Amino acid sequence: MYEALEMCGEGQGGKMIDGAKWIKNAAGGEVCVLGGRWVVNPSGGLESKGHPIGATGLGQCAELNWQLRGIAGRRQVEGSQVALQHNFGLGSAAVVTLYRKYSPRQRATFSHPRPVMEAKL
Repeated sequence: MYEALEMCGEGQGGKMIDGAKWIKNAAGGEVCVLGGRWVVNPSGGLESKGHPIGATGLGQCAELNWQLRGIAGRRQVEGSQVALQHNFGLGSAAVVTLYRKYSPRQRATFSHPRPVMEAKL
């Protein structure tokens, strides 16, 4: 998965996992950092939630929003500005969602009156 998301080179996912570092945050919790720059599953991931089928994506969405708002308590990743959600499941269901912390100073501009999204199939 890390290779598919281009977080590391092809065939380097295992090496990146082996090099993971646990760091303490200001709230006294610990988060796992991969590749020196990505924090993965600060909530503990599906194993900590019992994989509630159907609610998995909502749980990920909530956690990432708490992170970006700075209200994740001991799981907080300090300075979070962007977050990525990756989820796949039954059949061919797959979702990747990117979140960005809101800032009133940042304004999206579009040259087209309606934003256009493209998907690579």
